Amino acid sequence: MNLVEIALDDLSGAETFPLDALMTLRQKWPDARGPLLDALKNFASGADRSPENAEKVFFGLHLMAEKREAEA
Repeated sequence: MNLVEIALDDLSGAETFPLDALMTLRQKWPDARGPLLDALKNFASGADRSPENAEKVFFGLHLMAEKREAEA
């Protein structure tokens, strides 16, 4: 597992605010962008509405807005 995968997993199961994961994803944005967009697409289409994916999308949307990710 690389740092981005670990950070994405941390978003999904965070019991507290996942600041470390968000900082990692912000620093590794080129690698984090694709998986976060995939999570959003899966949630929006109904393919994955699990609580874990919903948390990933919630935090991911904030990063995507910060990065002005037009595809989101």
